[in-house]
Amino acid sequence: MAALVFNPTDESGERHVDIDPGESVLDALLRAGINVPYGCKSGICQSCILQTHDCTVPAIAQLGLRPQQVEQGQFLSCRCLAEADHALSVRSVDLSGQQHEARVIEKSRLNDNVFRLRIENCTTYHAGQFFTLWKDTHTARSYSAASLHSCDDYIEFHIKHIKGGAFSEWAWQTLLPGDTLQVQGPLGNCYYSGTDRDVPLFLSGIGTGLAPLMGILRDALYHSHRGPIILLVGNNSHHGFYLLDELSELSQRHSNVSVYFIAQEAPTETHKNPQYFDIQQADIYLFAKTCIDNFSGHRIYLCGAPSFVQKMKKLCFINGAKMSDIHADAFLPFNT
Repeated sequence: MAALVFNPTDESGERHVDIDPGESVLDALLRAGINVPYGCKSGICQSCILQTHDCTVPAIAQLGLRPQQVEQGQFLSCRCLAEADHALSVRSVDLSGQQHEARVIEKSRLNDNVFRLRIENCTTYHAGQFFTLWKDTHTARSYSAASLHSCDDYIEFHIKHIKGGAFSEWAWQTLLPGDTLQVQGPLGNCYYSGTDRDVPLFLSGIGTGLAPLMGILRDALYHSHRGPIILLVGNNSHHGFYLLDELSELSQRHSNVSVYFIAQEAPTETHKNPQYFDIQQADIYLFAKTCIDNFSGHRIYLCGAPSFVQKMKKLCFINGAKMSDIHADAFLPFNT
């Protein structure tokens, strides 16, 4: 059993917490009822940063932090695992200097389960990068940008509405145009690079993984990308898709763009109507191979659930793609 001492920034006094070997500092603090901000629990969103001055932390717990943060002893509490008989003293970090205040411009439904949130353009970013949005000082979630900084006066996110979700339920029910919220970021390397505008692009995602892919596609077209672009969008059912008309129109305007909507399940009688004429029922991985038999020379962007990203990444690699040409953003699920 390791010992953990937590020193908050307020006047509530230090707390002593037992932490099991192999348990993360974040999980131990949450188990003890200490409300540490967090978003993804995987070291990506950087919401759970803490600080220590009296000992070192594993290198993996500081992966992705700036050199100044490492020098200050800051670390990602979700990636810092306790070692046996190891004492660790930590304190909160004021992240307000890394955040921007942004005003909500628009909120609208995209389908039954996904809504669009647009906030004012408060910083520079690449389409496809992600931001951490804060409900309050303790609750944050990360979402990718579907908008284009050079064209849009807003940052757009596609948020899956989870009933009872700590952030998404609040954002849908309570957040209104004109309200402000704190925004942290951008982060992430899944965005368009215009170094070679003739290279073929393959973009594939499921669910709200469409958000960053939409931004990346628009960015490529904004920079007059000449190579062929395939966008492959998947979902379990026909009624889970959104932006069908916009994407179909985009593909009609640009001869080098092909867009495919692939549903795993056949439509029910309820959903057999004309708006689904562009959706095909197929296995998305098999369909990808029918689109491209050899991924060599392609630049690839994959977004969505971790299982999808991992499987599609493997398929692309086995069929000729270089790992350095595969850019992926895995969306971790949240049920609260």
